[in-house]
Parts: sequence; structure tokens; C-alpha cells
Amino acid sequence: MSQQGRRSQPTRQDKRNNGSQQQQRQRDDDKTLFPNGSTGGPETSALVEEIDKKQLVVLRDNRIFVGVLRSYDQFANIVLEHTYERLYVGPKFGEISVGLFIIRGENVMMLGRVDEEAEAELEAKNRISMEDMLQLRQENEESTAESTKRQQVEFDMY
Repeated sequence: MSQQGRRSQPTRQDKRNNGSQQQQRQRDDDKTLFPNGSTGGPETSALVEEIDKKQLVVLRDNRIFVGVLRSYDQFANIVLEHTYERLYVGPKFGEISVGLFIIRGENVMMLGRVDEEAEAELEAKNRISMEDMLQLRQENEESTAESTKRQQVEFDMY
């Protein structure tokens, strides 16, 4: 009977195991779940759902590229297909086709999916031909240079 009495009482080891199981359950409950159901660990990637979708990428040097995401790796290097560079002058923009484009991950500042409806509206309202865009850019640079020159002259006067 004394052996049965011992078995019914938890030992120190049982208490430790039970405590660690409760802590593990608490840690599992505390994990954040992302919309795709993952916990965001190293075995998952947020870019999986973006494959074969049109993306806009802003690089550290402020260049903007739009293309279809085809591949990526653990360093965030990305491959875009049917890519074009978008050049802005104010709200107006022109596009230069660059085709298949590989971007080193350390240069990516922002990457996001393009809303096709908003893109169509934007293109209808603000897209201009490359010739018009280059002319606007030249005019913009000339006016900027002239205003800078005026500021320098005004500063030199004092």
C-alpha cells in the first residue's frame, strides 16, 4: 500500500515536466499567426503568395520598376519578368522596357503588389510618351538649375 501512495503523489520530476509542458503550451498560444496561417518562422516566406503577380519595386537609389515576380531567394534577391522602369516628372511618367530583370535584395527598399484597377486609372491619366517625358524632364532640370542659380546670386549679394 505504501507503494500505491507514492505513485499517487507527484514527484519533483513530474512537477517539472508538467510545468515545462504548460510553458510550452503558453508559448505556442502566444505565437502570432499571419494571414497565410504561418507563424513566420524561417521555414516560411511572405513572398510565396506574390509569385506570378505584378509588383512595384522601389530601389535605394529611388528608381522604380514594375514587373511580374518570378523568383526570389533567402537574401530577397528577386527576378522580375516583363519589367519596365518608370520615370516620373511630377505626376506624369514614362516607361522604359527592360525585360527580364534581376535585383539584388540589399537594394530593394520597398516591394508591393500593383492594384490593376488603380494602375489602369493612373496610366490613363498620367502616362506620357518617352519623347514627351524627356522634354518635360529637360524643362524641369532647366527651371531647377535657373532657380538654384537665382538663389546663389541672392545669397552672394548679402
